[in-house]
Amino acid sequence: MLQFIQATLCAAALFYIPGLLISGSLCTRWISALGVAPAVSVALYCCIAIIFSLFGIAVSPVLLFVVTLFVAGCCLITIKTHAQSTHQTRSASKSDALVTLAYLLFGTIAAAFIYIKSLAGFDAVTQTYDNYYHYNVARALLDSQDWSMFHVSMYPALASGGVAPFITSFGSFYPIGWHTVSALTSAFTGSSIGIATNAVNYVLAGIVFPLAARDLIFAIFPENKAANTCGIVCAPAFAALPWTTLCAWPLFPNTMGLCLAPCVCAFFIHAVEDSETRRKDISLFVLASIGAAASQPNSIFTCGVFLAPYCVSRLTGIVNKRLNSDRPTRKIYTAIAITALFAALWVLVSKLPPLQGVVSYYWAPISSSWQAMVDFVLCAYPVASPQLLLAVLVACGAFFAVTDGQSSWLAGSYVIAGLIYIVSASFGDSPVKHIVAGFWYTDPYRVAAVTATCGLPLACYGLAKVVLIIQKNARQHASLLGIAALALFVVVNYSPSYELRGVASIQSPFSSLRSITSRQTAQTPYAIGSSDKLAFMREVANITKNDLVINQPYDGSLFGYSLCDLNTYYRDTWGYGADDETSDSISIRNGLANIAVSNNIKSAVSSTGARYVLILDRDIEHMKAFSPAFAPSVWQGLLSIDDATDGFEIVLEQGDMRLYRIG
Repeated sequence: MLQFIQATLCAAALFYIPGLLISGSLCTRWISALGVAPAVSVALYCCIAIIFSLFGIAVSPVLLFVVTLFVAGCCLITIKTHAQSTHQTRSASKSDALVTLAYLLFGTIAAAFIYIKSLAGFDAVTQTYDNYYHYNVARALLDSQDWSMFHVSMYPALASGGVAPFITSFGSFYPIGWHTVSALTSAFTGSSIGIATNAVNYVLAGIVFPLAARDLIFAIFPENKAANTCGIVCAPAFAALPWTTLCAWPLFPNTMGLCLAPCVCAFFIHAVEDSETRRKDISLFVLASIGAAASQPNSIFTCGVFLAPYCVSRLTGIVNKRLNSDRPTRKIYTAIAITALFAALWVLVSKLPPLQGVVSYYWAPISSSWQAMVDFVLCAYPVASPQLLLAVLVACGAFFAVTDGQSSWLAGSYVIAGLIYIVSASFGDSPVKHIVAGFWYTDPYRVAAVTATCGLPLACYGLAKVVLIIQKNARQHASLLGIAALALFVVVNYSPSYELRGVASIQSPFSSLRSITSRQTAQTPYAIGSSDKLAFMREVANITKNDLVINQPYDGSLFGYSLCDLNTYYRDTWGYGADDETSDSISIRNGLANIAVSNNIKSAVSSTGARYVLILDRDIEHMKAFSPAFAPSVWQGLLSIDDATDGFEIVLEQGDMRLYRIG
């Protein structure tokens, strides 16, 4: 536990220290500086890593952090020097400080109970067929001297003469904001990748997201203290954000992008609304956008969905003001024309060649259109238990936002996000689905988080209105009744599942999420990355040192590199048989068992320099259950090896697990 606490404190420092040096000097609102600092830090890490790569400068964790601090410090000095006469920080009131602290405390407690407490252990990793890649990339950064997101590889040794099964393993583009912070955390604390990544996720869910949400709510409702206060309990209230992409369908880089998106939206609004600080707000908006995009580019499209109605509303007002027209029909036509322009731009961007790998991805429907619409209305997305009280508050918020007039665009954002969710969750493989939801891989789980992002301000506004109505009609103890209303919301929304004996079983989405996390991180004997397998691989690593070990990744050894420092040959579950696979890899996969009688296989193994073979599992059905990509016929060269196979000597054994020496 001590190591996890150290990693958590380190991750928080990595997120906040560099960014605060810049955001604190640019912001006139210290609350906003806290909300945007992590996005600025991530932007700095990633941009500096790219610059180092362009100039061929070798990167180490210490060098990257020190240079980032130096750059941030220089920015601080420059900004302060050139803005001494104009820069005035608006001091926050005591109540603002207490509210911000409450966001922090409630967020960390929620993240501890929903996420950390459900993990099988502080070092337990999520054993899904997607996250092994993220763990491997984070680990690879520690072995690499190139941390550029344009040269991302699970095989850092290639730069110094190593080998890999794919030609493209030398590196390609991938947003590695999450991986960068995770690798730095691991390096500075000496913690495992499992502990470091769990600490980073905890900081994201418990600190970064609540403070970014605080910034967004403050930007939308700067004078509405009730809405800002209600955000304390509303920020983590949606099961879809950030919990679904953290627990149910773990997509850690995407989670980070979604956690940073609110501050991007906030500074866009700040830049539009506050002419006095517009240049500084634009600077922070750009930096925050870079940080969010470096985590996951679709976070920018999430911001686009949220901000599009706001832009339509503002532009409509500007156009009609310049036309000196207040006619309702003119406003409607103007709004329709601007909306059409935004829609055309959306379609155009979806057709750009660099995005086709994402936009063209197809996710099969998970429900009917009617059910998806019901799920949206009841905040039951995606395929979760409904959050009825939250749904009522969102509806109230939308109603009051429209009737009040000033924030009616919030309802538009939520409706648009809901439509995208319905399309992603229920449509088949059609052009409409790819154009509308393609920026999120047509994945309803990711889109559900977008919907929650748009629903968050409405929930705050709705809860604030309800609390104010209660207090207004109270004859006495109005403040206590307001606190009681917030407490009631917390109890109802965050309660675990329970039964009304003889009546009904009440399912809580948070209980479901915790159960899924416990199951996915469990290191039970049947888990693909069981504790026995991990312990065996650590023993193997002590024997093999830096020697290359040929493995069959679907048996659990795909976690060998990231979690056990094992120099494995196969670290991926996809791409075998594709055009970029090397001939040596093809020969090894198909015929390694024949090495004693085949000169071709001997030559292929000799080319890789491999000296060992690792076998962790022989249960074909078990491996198929882990990954749908597993095809036994593709791996006969390894699956056919046993203790009697010529050319292999047993070095280590435990149950069905074996380490063989080749030769």
